[in-house]
Amino acid sequence: MIDDIDWIHDSIRTPGQWRNEGEYLRRCDAAFDELQLMNELVPFHVDGVTLVVVVRNEERLLPAFFAHYRALGVQVFHVIDNGSVDRTAAIVREQENATLWYTESSFRAAGLGCMWVGAIVRRYGLGAWVLHVDADEFLVYPGMERHDVRSLAATLARRGQSRCSAPMIDMYADDRSLPGGTFKAVGEPGQETRDVAPWATVRDLLDRYPYFDSAARGRGYRLVDHGHGMLGLHGGARMRMRAQSGWGSEFWIGKTPLIRWHARTAYGNVHVPWPFNENPRQLQAALLHFKLTDALPAKIDEALVYRQHAYQAREYHIMSQLMRTGQLDQIFDPKLSIRYESPDTLVADGLIEALPEFTR
Repeated sequence: MIDDIDWIHDSIRTPGQWRNEGEYLRRCDAAFDELQLMNELVPFHVDGVTLVVVVRNEERLLPAFFAHYRALGVQVFHVIDNGSVDRTAAIVREQENATLWYTESSFRAAGLGCMWVGAIVRRYGLGAWVLHVDADEFLVYPGMERHDVRSLAATLARRGQSRCSAPMIDMYADDRSLPGGTFKAVGEPGQETRDVAPWATVRDLLDRYPYFDSAARGRGYRLVDHGHGMLGLHGGARMRMRAQSGWGSEFWIGKTPLIRWHARTAYGNVHVPWPFNENPRQLQAALLHFKLTDALPAKIDEALVYRQHAYQAREYHIMSQLMRTGQLDQIFDPKLSIRYESPDTLVADGLIEALPEFTR
C-alpha cells in the first residue's frame, strides 16, 4: 500500500527510479476536482515567478507574507484555502493578482497539500517558475535587496539550474525577555488572532523572533549530503525539542521551494521533489520559518483535532507535551543561539552560499 504522505520514499534508495510516478501524477490531476475556484483566475506569470501556497487559518501571518513576497517581486499568487474559519479568505480576496481556491478535502490524502499544488501547476503553469512555500516560511537569499526573485530565477537558469533549494531555519525568541513565556496562548483554534494584531511585515516577526541555532557552533544545524543531488539539513530548535521528548529520529528540514516546472515535476515528498537529479547540490537561499511563535499553542490544538499532519501529528503531540511542562520556554541557548541580521548572517554561519553574480 502506498503511504499517502510520502509517495517517493522508496525511490530515495534507488534514485533513478520511481515506480509510483505515473500514479502520483494521475492523482495530482484528479485532485483538481477537489478545488473550487472562488474568484477570477489569474494566469501564471510567464516571465516572472508565481507563488502557490496552501493555507488554513493564517489571517495573522498573511499580511506579512504578501508584503514580503511582493517586495521580492512576486506578482501572481495562487492560494489554496483548506477550510479556514478565520479571515484568511477575505485577506486573499483583498490582494491584487491573487487567485483563491477552496477545499475541505483531506490535506493528508492530498500528500500534505502537494497534490493540490501539482493539480493547479500542471493545468496552468507548466514551463513557469513556481515558488511553493507555506505561510510561515519567508524566502531570503544574499543580494535580495538588489535582485528580486525574477532575477534569481533568471540567474539560476543561466547557470543551468531549474531549481533552488533552501534550508528551513527555525526562528525563535530570547524567551527570557518575553513576559508570560514565548508560547503564551492567544486563543482557540480558528480564533487565535481575534484580539491579536496581525504581523504586517517580516521585520515585525524578526523583531520578536530574531534567533536561530548556529551551525558553526557545533550543536545546531548540520548539513548532510544524501547523494543523488540531495543536500539535507538536520538539527535546529525543533530537533532539540524532539530530543527532549525521547523521539531521537532526525527529520528533513530543507525544501526546494523554487522550481521551473515541467511535466514530470512532483512533490511526492514535500522536502524532496522529483526528479532528484534536478535538485541542486548547493543551498543558495533559506526559508525563515516562524512556527515557534506565540500562535503555536492554538496551532498545536488545531493540529491535534485536525489530524491531517504527518505521522499522526506526532510532532505536535511532542510540542504539546513540552509546553505543558514548560520546556518550550527554554529554547534560547546563549551558547548556541545567534541573531539573524540578514541573509549574510546565514552565509557567515555556513548554512547557505551566495550566488557570485549577486555579490559583485
